[in-house]
Amino acid sequence: LNSVKNPFIVLDQWRNEGIEKNDQKDPQAIVLCTARKADTCELLPNEIKNETLMMPEARYVLCKMINVEKGYIVFFTNYNSAKGAQLNENCLATAVFYWDTLDQGKQIRLSGRVVKSPIFESEKYFNARHPKSRLGARASDQSSPIESREELLAKVEKEIAEHDGKPDSEIKRPSNWGGYRLYATKIELWQAEENRIHDRAVWRRSLLGMSELNEDSSSDS
Repeated sequence: LNSVKNPFIVLDQWRNEGIEKNDQKDPQAIVLCTARKADTCELLPNEIKNETLMMPEARYVLCKMINVEKGYIVFFTNYNSAKGAQLNENCLATAVFYWDTLDQGKQIRLSGRVVKSPIFESEKYFNARHPKSRLGARASDQSSPIESREELLAKVEKEIAEHDGKPDSEIKRPSNWGGYRLYATKIELWQAEENRIHDRAVWRRSLLGMSELNEDSSSDS
């Protein structure tokens, strides 16, 4: 692994191997870790006045794109979700890939800065989704409390009724749904070896000078 010049080439290769092997339920799944300010009930008495303590949160999402040249991955979600709110407050995050069926096991960990995808990227992916998935995205207020699952299903049925008989192109992306890009500042490749003498290599970089991170190209109007 130490001879690798661009770890994102390896990331792309390992993910494609996982897809081609087709024996892991979803080889594009990643654990996305964000952080939020800790609630009072999560702190010890002597920590309550410490406003800097953060609580990590993790969930699985799907990595839908990899940009090997610029070094970022893309996932899509509801911007009003818990992870969206956390990324709005703290744009630093970590993502972990793991393929337990590739050789003895392979893992890639990326840490870096998360920004919203440009509108064209979110539109392109949304329009490529199955119509029912698009309707579901329109109906769901992700992470918001609801009375019951029936309430959510009723919202989905309402969307279906409103779009009944219309072409699929009429199912528009809601402005609170879209992509995020995670630009890696640190990436670690790991592969399992015999006797638990594993192989691990780490790369770091600065994002200074990457002008696209300062472009306001993700705002919906």
